[in-house]
Amino acid sequence: MKKMLIFACSLVGICHAIPEISTKKELDNLMKNHEKVVVEFYSPTCPHCVRFNNSGIFESLAKEFSNIAFVRANVNAANGLFKQYGIHAFPSFIIFKDGQPGETHEGGLTKAEFKKML
Repeated sequence: MKKMLIFACSLVGICHAIPEISTKKELDNLMKNHEKVVVEFYSPTCPHCVRFNNSGIFESLAKEFSNIAFVRANVNAANGLFKQYGIHAFPSFIIFKDGQPGETHEGGLTKAEFKKML
């Protein structure tokens, strides 16, 4: 299945794999190596999250802004991160700059809205 997805992505040219994190340590490591890190906090059973994740917006932004790390945190695997950052709505986004949480948004965003935040 994964090979098929990679093949399909290469055909249409829009996919850019978004890594998933599940611990604060993983987030800290990303922040050491990137000035900005954008985290999408999501639930795989949330219809709004599924719609956003299927839109390709995050992948497109990751490709366009290669100097910014874009990652996802699944509530089922990263519950500690959700608690630490007070995430109660899905999807939620936090932009970390210089290792500190900055702008936060609850709910889906368009690509244009994301660009304004970045």
